Amino acid sequence: MQKFSGWGIRVEAQIDSTSIGGYIPLGAFACGGDGDYNYQWTDSTWRGEGPHAILTNSDTTVQVVVSDRMDTAPDTAWLSI
Repeated sequence: MQKFSGWGIRVEAQIDSTSIGGYIPLGAFACGGDGDYNYQWTDSTWRGEGPHAILTNSDTTVQVVVSDRMDTAPDTAWLSI
């Protein structure tokens, strides 16, 4: 309903199940709003939807908040590794 009505932004996050050289690829995809998305990751050096690679030796949680230029209601996704 949210997607069809254009209410807010919807973000979906994905973690690859395969480690590459100890790094785990992850990314996010957004829809809704004006389409000009700003991805704010826990790691502030990451830009855009990804994919990004994370090296972790313990349980880790990554957050991505997606907003747009029209101040549409943002969405947040949490990834637990």
